[in-house]
Amino acid sequence: MFKKAMFLPIVAGIIIVACSGQSANNDPPGLSATVTQENEYALYQRLNYYQRLIEEHRIQILSWQFARAVLSDDIDTMRRLMVPDAMITVTMDIFYDRLDFMILRDIQWRSYDHRAVSPELWRSASSVELSYEFRIRNRDSFAYLVITMKQTEDDWKVFGYGFES
Repeated sequence: MFKKAMFLPIVAGIIIVACSGQSANNDPPGLSATVTQENEYALYQRLNYYQRLIEEHRIQILSWQFARAVLSDDIDTMRRLMVPDAMITVTMDIFYDRLDFMILRDIQWRSYDHRAVSPELWRSASSVELSYEFRIRNRDSFAYLVITMKQTEDDWKVFGYGFES
């Protein structure tokens, strides 16, 4: 019984894949394995898109941890997430407990000469710049924490940050 249960999804998957294509040489649907350049490029674009989303998700997690550390004056976490020997500026005020909200507003991939790179060309970027918008309770204006990260041998690390209002 167990062997039949394992075999059924494999056979169903093969049938679905085999019957989903349209042949270029007028064969009945699903009987040709011809892959056109257009299909190949579309698959490459889709794969590139999903890989970028996975990478951006990793970056968002690390940058969120860093933003929280900066706004809480958590120096140990800041050091862990920054490149070695980076300069840390202490705010001397803990904002995180007094925030109305904090939200990621923008992600921009940057080239070696600091120009913006389109999201489709994210692999050629040397760094990424993230902008968090936040507002402190009982204040009218918004402020921004801008974090610049670059990829090191093991992971993404922060190599610069600053506040804008």
